[in-house]
Amino acid sequence: LYGVGSTFWSPYDTDNTLTNAEKIFLGVPLYLGCAAIIVGQKKYAGKTIKILHWLLIGGTIGSGLAILYDVLSGYGLTLLIDPLSDGESFERRRGDIVQNLGHAVSVLTLLTAPVSILLWHKAGVGKVFAALLICITAACALKTGMNACLIALLAMLVFMGLAAWRGKLALRLGFVAAGMSLLAAPVLAWIAGQLSPETRAGLPFSWEERVATWDYMYGKILEHPWLGHGFDAVRTFNDTHTIRGFEGRALVSLHPHNAGMHVWGELGLVGVLLACFALYLGAKRLTNSQGLSKGRLVAASGL
Repeated sequence: LYGVGSTFWSPYDTDNTLTNAEKIFLGVPLYLGCAAIIVGQKKYAGKTIKILHWLLIGGTIGSGLAILYDVLSGYGLTLLIDPLSDGESFERRRGDIVQNLGHAVSVLTLLTAPVSILLWHKAGVGKVFAALLICITAACALKTGMNACLIALLAMLVFMGLAAWRGKLALRLGFVAAGMSLLAAPVLAWIAGQLSPETRAGLPFSWEERVATWDYMYGKILEHPWLGHGFDAVRTFNDTHTIRGFEGRALVSLHPHNAGMHVWGELGLVGVLLACFALYLGAKRLTNSQGLSKGRLVAASGL
């Protein structure tokens, strides 16, 4: 509701019938309705929930294998499904392909925790396939250069390991980490601005671009720290810079590549506090529930 309301002071303008904020506003009850239907299958049709489990498992492992094949074959799968048009240069398409694969690896990483635990509890070679899925996800992250996914995968394994010992403690710590990543985002943005030119030059190119983005976002957050610039406002941050000889590079390429800075920039402290309150309610609900088995606590902690 606050996000939708913030569109009134957002500088972003669109000709679309529905703004992104309105799509989310309408989408939330639909998403929750889908979740309720799936949960309801446990009560009324045990066979159906098993089918859904195997669809989730097959889809996740299949996605990982498809990503690996695409990268190792020189994007053969992508070009098979969406071939180049007559006269179209592959180099012009490469950027979109790389970004799409990066998004795919991010989704695969998010699915790895719950699906690996689902496999772990399957009889027979379930544990082997759980380990295989983790290896596939790591390989996808390595081959696509998605360092953030490798870091996330490592954090997932740490939290899942802790949850196997102390389930509710791990889950609470996971929610605390999520909340702190939102609250402390301006601190990270400030730190980015303190890095010397020599330090920045020593980073991989994509990392240096992130540092420049975060440094820029620190100033934008200070402009409207309480209410933010409004929903989708980061799409209007069109300032550019020159980096490693490349001129006219966007300082914010569609979004800040950091969830906390995104919320701070568009919704301000009010939005961040609402998000943290939602995380608190989620943690309280899950850790107070008696219906969560050890496996579900481990899966939720990893996620």
